[in-house]
Amino acid sequence: MKGYKKGIYKKEKSFAFKNKTIEKKCEICSKIFSDFISRKRKFCSQKCFHEYKKTLVGEKNKCFGKPHKLKGTAIHITKPCEICENDFKSKPSYKQRFCSTKCLKKYQGSNISRKIHSEGQIGEKGNNWKGGIEKESKRQRLTLNFKLWRESVFKRDDWKCQKCETRGGELHPHHILNFSSHTELRFIVENGITLCVECHKEFHHIFGRKNNTREQLLEFISYKKFL
Repeated sequence: MKGYKKGIYKKEKSFAFKNKTIEKKCEICSKIFSDFISRKRKFCSQKCFHEYKKTLVGEKNKCFGKPHKLKGTAIHITKPCEICENDFKSKPSYKQRFCSTKCLKKYQGSNISRKIHSEGQIGEKGNNWKGGIEKESKRQRLTLNFKLWRESVFKRDDWKCQKCETRGGELHPHHILNFSSHTELRFIVENGITLCVECHKEFHHIFGRKNNTREQLLEFISYKKFL
């Protein structure tokens, strides 16, 4: 019995079965017409179909008894745009924040969206929160302010190491005055300089990681190795 049912299923799914035609009787004009066996067509033409729709009155209509909304009666509320601050109308269920696509593109191209996303991942809001066991200096290096400072330093130095003058690759933003001891200069562009990974390691190998000064940096940049 199972095999019989399986055979019927395969037959109905086959291409030859779907393209087989049979004769049907129109439910409006009683005209005989031919159609594919896989289709559920009940009428011979569009004219008969529209005649059938006219008979769907009262309880025969599937929308009978359901409330209908008239055009122009939808509820709207006024909201201020987050970019240009102009008021615009929107439905209460819509989470629309901008009055136009122009303001939306301004928001997406600015640092506002990055700042909101960054603030939503700080501290207990973050997915990797472990109870505040991480060091303060490491947390500061993961903030948006640090990322923007790093991008500004790279852009000013034309994405080039100021020691060996190699462009691109893996670059590091080096704090001229220490990151830990000079908290007020952490995100000042003038307190940063672009170095490649090797030159950055070489600088801290020579001068250490504490009490670094501008004179040490000038000495390091002007120093050349003679092989």
